[in-house]
Amino acid sequence: MKKYSFLAMVLAAAVMFAGCGNAVEPNKPQDSQVENQAELSASVNNWNKPIGIYANALNFLYQQDEGLNDGIEMVAFDFSGCQNLTDEDKAALMLYLANEWGLPYMESNLAQLKEDGYIKVDENGFTSFEKGILVSIDASGTLQEAENGEDFVFTVEKYRTSLGAYWLADCKATFDGKEWAYHIGSHAIS
Repeated sequence: MKKYSFLAMVLAAAVMFAGCGNAVEPNKPQDSQVENQAELSASVNNWNKPIGIYANALNFLYQQDEGLNDGIEMVAFDFSGCQNLTDEDKAALMLYLANEWGLPYMESNLAQLKEDGYIKVDENGFTSFEKGILVSIDASGTLQEAENGEDFVFTVEKYRTSLGAYWLADCKATFDGKEWAYHIGSHAIS
């Protein structure tokens, strides 16, 4: 009887342990995920849709302040402030950029990254994403407005720490009837 009680306790502990730490693990971009890399690139760099603007702006942002990229092992994407992309566009954009940057990726936001233990907070409240960067898009407008070619304003951010971030702010996206273009409002560095 004691043998079964002990086994039951071990099993219960294993189940409890398995339920702890449900942090989302980053996806690893692999060629097997994309049947045709050229097709993915064409889809993401489609300037008839806002996804092309975001691919270009985030690639440009990634190249700025390269010290923020030093030693990173992953990238998280936050689309919570962006309502003018489809879920398919978001998935394609993440996969495309993760492949371009050679990094595992996930979709998350700062609060979720903190909850999952990726963001460290010191005794002074200083936060840092030690192993990665968080890139986010905050955009005005809806998917329907973007599909109708209505102008919108967006900001993209690359975050590493409370004092280490880079933004392209108040960028204005316009559609001329054939393709989208954008103008950067300002750069901001913390």
